[in-house]
Amino acid sequence: MRRQDRGRVLRIVRAVMLVWLAGTAGCKTYVLQGTVVQAEIAAMTLVDPGDARLAGPPLANVRISVERDPDKLAREMVGTSLSDTRGRFVIPLDQFGAGWMDEQWLIRAFKQGYETTSTQLRLNMYEDQRLLIMMPPGVSWKPSEDWREQYERFR
Repeated sequence: MRRQDRGRVLRIVRAVMLVWLAGTAGCKTYVLQGTVVQAEIAAMTLVDPGDARLAGPPLANVRISVERDPDKLAREMVGTSLSDTRGRFVIPLDQFGAGWMDEQWLIRAFKQGYETTSTQLRLNMYEDQRLLIMMPPGVSWKPSEDWREQYERFR
């Protein structure tokens, strides 16, 4: 086979693989799962499933929300959940690109009497990780869905 023909075949194979990969990755639902625990500091991070901090004192009935495109005026709420009595939660995200596209997602945790905790993360469906949410007692604030407030924030 001539060098020119091999290069053409290789480009075709790469294009087919890229289309196949994009199609299969886009169809799979990403599942964000984790645990909310009471702690001395407010923090949120992805950890391995065996991380000892996941066994901390659980917080039940914490509202966890996930927003797409948090730095844009047209951001979108894509999932919510409440933590159970063991502090655990599961949020399926079936939006195109969730878990494999290089983008940030805003995750926010709210419970009356505890500090509201939030962070922006890149989600990766190819790594087995859990979201650890640590919330200390304190003043909470409920996130606003008012478009005027968003306009002022991004003006």
